Amino acid sequence: MIKYALGATAAVALGGVALTSSASARSGGGYRATTALNFREEASTSSKILAVIPAGGEVGYLGERQNGFLAVSYQGMSGWAYEDFLEPIEIIGGDDPSTIGSAVVTSAVNFRVGPSTGHEVLDVLAAGTVVQIFDRVQNGFRFIVHDSQLGWVYDDFLGQGNGDSDGPGVFYTTSAVNLRAQPSTSSNVIMVVPSDAQVLDYDFVMSNGFRGVDYNGNVGWIYDDFLAQ
Repeated sequence: MIKYALGATAAVALGGVALTSSASARSGGGYRATTALNFREEASTSSKILAVIPAGGEVGYLGERQNGFLAVSYQGMSGWAYEDFLEPIEIIGGDDPSTIGSAVVTSAVNFRVGPSTGHEVLDVLAAGTVVQIFDRVQNGFRFIVHDSQLGWVYDDFLGQGNGDSDGPGVFYTTSAVNLRAQPSTSSNVIMVVPSDAQVLDYDFVMSNGFRGVDYNGNVGWIYDDFLAQ
């Protein structure tokens, strides 16, 4: 299990853009054009057109709004597109994501608009790059922030963040609770963990309200509402 640095709060400020578990994070870091749309150099209808985003084309959100335009990335370029013709690419499953700390890129990896190899590559992150991570993993990709930009990288390429503690997070069950194979109430129950039992969290990974934990060598998922520190 990958070990991450636990964030002190569920929000992180980067480059003057405050990221919380709602607002820009809700979109999953990307938008989709609802019609063919001009991609402009500045936030103005008189600004130079850099490209035309086709209907269904995906862009990465750069965290700024101005004059009805969103600052976005498209085909490796930064520019502006009119917000009325963009719809957010929603994250599948669960509540809005929250930041949980930092991680380090362990090998060069694509930084994408969405959580699949079919999504546009916004950038290639070099080994050693420090990124802020969210508690959302989808299709093996993790939702992150890099240089105030929201996107996804394959989770296997993220390792321990700077300032991490020497040991795992320690939690205690507040009542008897199911330890499940996957973060879902329909997943197989590995065992029932008794009340007041100690479980260890090496990843600080959350998904669908479940926390990935280790209980006496049994690794699985417990609904976080039944855990306390």
